[in-house]
Amino acid sequence: MSPQKWFLRRWWSDWRFQYQVWRTVIDWTVALYLIVPSLAILIDRYLAWWKEEPSWLSPLPPSSLVGMAFLLVWLGSLRLYIEPADQLFLLQRTEWMRRFLRTGLLFAWIKQALESLWITVLLWPLFRQKMDVSFPAVVAWWIWIWQAKACVALVKRRLTVMERPFLKRVWTVLFFIAAGIGFVTVGYEGIDNPAVLFTAATILLGCWMIWMRMRVREQGTWLQDMAYEQTQRLKWASFIMGKSGVLNRPSYWVKKRPWLFPRSGRIFRKQTAAHVLAEAVIKSFFRNGQQLIQYGQLVGVCTMAVVVSPFWLRWGLWLLFSLLLGLWVRSYWRGWCSHALFRVWFPEGSIPKSGFIIAFSVLHLLGFLPLSVAVGIPSFGGWGALWMIPVGWGAGRLTVQLFASWEVSTGVPSRSGFPG
Repeated sequence: MSPQKWFLRRWWSDWRFQYQVWRTVIDWTVALYLIVPSLAILIDRYLAWWKEEPSWLSPLPPSSLVGMAFLLVWLGSLRLYIEPADQLFLLQRTEWMRRFLRTGLLFAWIKQALESLWITVLLWPLFRQKMDVSFPAVVAWWIWIWQAKACVALVKRRLTVMERPFLKRVWTVLFFIAAGIGFVTVGYEGIDNPAVLFTAATILLGCWMIWMRMRVREQGTWLQDMAYEQTQRLKWASFIMGKSGVLNRPSYWVKKRPWLFPRSGRIFRKQTAAHVLAEAVIKSFFRNGQQLIQYGQLVGVCTMAVVVSPFWLRWGLWLLFSLLLGLWVRSYWRGWCSHALFRVWFPEGSIPKSGFIIAFSVLHLLGFLPLSVAVGIPSFGGWGALWMIPVGWGAGRLTVQLFASWEVSTGVPSRSGFPG
């Protein structure tokens, strides 16, 4: 079998695996009552962008749209579908493996063309309302985003195989800043002059070909490549199983160098059982960078959704997202309570309800108050951000009480139940 056919076989196998993963959580009820209405709302908002400029876009400068495009370019990963058994070919069939990697990189390049086209189509009405760009400029933008996304993905993939975590983070941050400045500068200057974008895209294409040749001939990174591939393959499966409470992540409990609460000082002066429980949950959340990133992403998506929605829909989404954040916090709580050490501190049936309320209030309001401020600004202006803080706090407290009553009524003490 040729390397090209073997790569396509690997890709098809991974696609089927991801399909089976999502099939476990998306049935016809979820698709009918959640996905279909969400798609209908998004399509309606997108068509409205073509008719008139959205209210949240008017105060933003044109360069912010270019920065938004770069954030979309930065997302994603570059998969080569390498497996542990491929180490055998490294010694026996070096040229075969090089052709396999070359096929994977070319496949990723074509895939990024489609992703870049999606980004261009998504931002087209916004650029049209803000700067009235021409069709040749849109085509130039697509080609520019395509080549920029290909180079960014290839460099990010190279940074993932670095052995020292600290240097990896430093180089990733430096590359993000440098790439962002370069992308915004070239993209903003090329809005009125498509020749600038075509020239920059040609240069990036040459850089990508050179980096691809270097990547194909690179050796000594197979272990890091395989670890990266396994992480990407199981990313959504781990996320779904973790949120469902099937997997117990040690990172809930262990963080050697936390950014927040680095010392085990007391948050509450009074050390009751409820305060000890709430303090442990809050500290473990803030000491877990992965949870903070996921929670920030959820709040960011919800904030963007309420900002771009019309006035009549914004308040309904605000209440809906309060419940959604509550479900997220409850999922984290249940994963925390499922750990074996938890049963040492709080035996079955002895979890204080007040501890749940304290921890739930802090984690829920952490994301819901900024969301409430985001609802108030486009609805009532600058003063709306101020008076939405107490309104958001009151709505958040109602959500907390709702989930506290819900958890009490479930009657599952080994997972999340409380004494009646």
